[in-house]
Amino acid sequence: MKNNMIISVSPLHAVQFFHGPSVNAGIEVRANKRYSFYGEFGKYIPNTIFSSNYDQKGHSLLIEAKRYFKSGRTYLSLQYMQGAQSYIRTDFVAYDQYSSEYFEYSVDKNFQDVSIRYGGVYIFKDRFTFNPYIGIGLRHHNADVELTYQQEIDREYGGTDLPHNWLHRSGSQFYPKMHFGMRFGIKVF
Repeated sequence: MKNNMIISVSPLHAVQFFHGPSVNAGIEVRANKRYSFYGEFGKYIPNTIFSSNYDQKGHSLLIEAKRYFKSGRTYLSLQYMQGAQSYIRTDFVAYDQYSSEYFEYSVDKNFQDVSIRYGGVYIFKDRFTFNPYIGIGLRHHNADVELTYQQEIDREYGGTDLPHNWLHRSGSQFYPKMHFGMRFGIKVF
């Protein structure tokens, strides 16, 4: 069954704890039976219950080249994503055992992500699509954090509140990333 165009949304991005919740929508266009291209735009959601980030703003752009297997449903893809994100956090900073305070600071990030994904596109009632996927990749982000070096060290000393405090450090970082997600869509033609 040939799917020339699918418009989809990615609902799991709205409950993203580590990188911040976002609203994502995209379009897949099939070049032929084996290859298709997908583009997605995401906008970060400010002030949600799924994140400790306040006044969050920013966007992400994703492009993906898919190669479908013989069944025409499952695929292997190469994906590239880039974006910018800024937010305000309030974290616990412990200077020693006896003195501590809550400190508000801003974080500005730019990021890039390259991944390989395996997934499938399943069609229901010749119109609705379900696209689950898994993948692995490498992410790079460059963060400008409004904390001094000593405040970052002190935040880590008292930072038992979140397991991903390292995401909010100043500087450039590379790290592996695992993907698990799903898209729901409508087949246009």
